Amino acid sequence: MSEVSAPRLTRNQFFRLVAAVVCAILTAIIAQQSLVTVKGQNFDGLTRFAVSRGKPYLFGADTAALDTISMGALIALTGVVFLIAAARKRRELGIRVLILVAGANLTTQILKHWIIHRPALGVDYQGLANSLPSGHTTVAMTAAIGIVMVVVPKWRSVAVFVGWLTTSFVGIAVMLNQWHRLSDVLTAILIAAAWGLVLTPREATDRRFGHTHRVTLLVSLAATLIGAIGIGVIWLRMTDIPLSEAALQAASRTPLGLATGCASVLTIIGLAGLVLAMVNTQARH
Repeated sequence: MSEVSAPRLTRNQFFRLVAAVVCAILTAIIAQQSLVTVKGQNFDGLTRFAVSRGKPYLFGADTAALDTISMGALIALTGVVFLIAAARKRRELGIRVLILVAGANLTTQILKHWIIHRPALGVDYQGLANSLPSGHTTVAMTAAIGIVMVVVPKWRSVAVFVGWLTTSFVGIAVMLNQWHRLSDVLTAILIAAAWGLVLTPREATDRRFGHTHRVTLLVSLAATLIGAIGIGVIWLRMTDIPLSEAALQAASRTPLGLATGCASVLTIIGLAGLVLAMVNTQARH
């Protein structure tokens, strides 16, 4: 394995630092708009009810997936990832993964329980607590990034694809069960992305990205674009008058609710795929 030249390394580090800062800024913007404005709380509440209407079609698969995510499972998976890195004589990479998992998940928990608060603006039901960012989604996203970082190069694109599917499913599942809103899931993905982009090493390689990587990247780009446009259109139609829980549930059964659910799912799928595709281009060997 040869070292990358200094100028290239510097440019790459700069790009990843900028990308991580962008993730942090987007997290702050999403949190601010979703929590402290009536329109944002209305939209976020609608996403929760709109996506949850798809729950009967999963036949319990969403609940089964969420039941597997716990602190014990996270520790066990992190240990497996570290052992893979150690088996490849890449202990430093294993340490990076440990920092990634601990840093991203601690960030999520600290933000959720000690820093971010959801003001009562009369939206949904009274006493609704803050749930931003989503802990389950953070766990799934950091696990996926960690595996991509340590797996052998020829399997990285496959690991990205599998991680993309699992992270997207977990992010959608927490909304199907009405545990979280769209902003919770998106900020969790962005927090994990920021840590992953900073910690993923840049190494020289002649590896070419195959069909799986291109499919992941192109589908993710398309899903993100369509989802973002849909969210923008729905946002413009959202009222500034606080909507009750009953009003949000009623709205979720309208064509606007269907569009909101579809846009939410597409955005989750797109963002998760884009993050993992970016990590794949950096995790080289």
